[in-house]
Amino acid sequence: GRSNFGSSFCLQSGREYRAIMATGAVILHVYDLDWYASALNSVAKSFGSGLYHCGIEVYGREWSFYYRNASQGSTTGVLANPPKIHPHHQYRESVALGTTALNEQAVTRLLHELQRKWRAEEYDLLQKNCIVFCDVLAQLLGVNRVPNFVKSSMEAGRALFSSAVTEERQPTPRQGSPLFKSFHSRGPPRLDVVDSGVSTEPTAKAGCFAAFRAAQRRLLR
Repeated sequence: GRSNFGSSFCLQSGREYRAIMATGAVILHVYDLDWYASALNSVAKSFGSGLYHCGIEVYGREWSFYYRNASQGSTTGVLANPPKIHPHHQYRESVALGTTALNEQAVTRLLHELQRKWRAEEYDLLQKNCIVFCDVLAQLLGVNRVPNFVKSSMEAGRALFSSAVTEERQPTPRQGSPLFKSFHSRGPPRLDVVDSGVSTEPTAKAGCFAAFRAAQRRLLR
């Protein structure tokens, strides 16, 4: 059956799912980084933690933020993949975050703006990653934020490596901010960066798990 927003989300039929998504429902899809993390997360989640990748589905597309190098073409890190299907991570569960007041056209424009601002080369394991992106996108869509169990390991990592990691944080898009207002006003602005060719597949593996392992090795030296 269908759960309340903010908890695990499940629908019995594909038709019902598509009908709900067409209304502007916003769903966070949570993935284990790989088979090793899957076993770890099965235990860690009971303590409100774990190692995860996540993406936000809105109007039929799932969006997230990835590292890509210059040889892979476009330097935007904001890419889409089919909902609940990822070439490198294992799907775990979905969490309903609420329903956005933005229509599909406004969401498309918002994502094009985020594609321009979130550059792949700026990906950072702790400060600017898929979880941070989803948290910002959820706030811009006017729904609940990424749940704590998804963010806890990242936040613990920030505290652990605070002396080695730049302390720059992504600004929280508050309701009074210009970006928030621009997409929650009577009509979304026309963006100069709108481009009909939105990427539909991430072409590079997100480097979060490899970077986490590297950080572990550095800590244990």
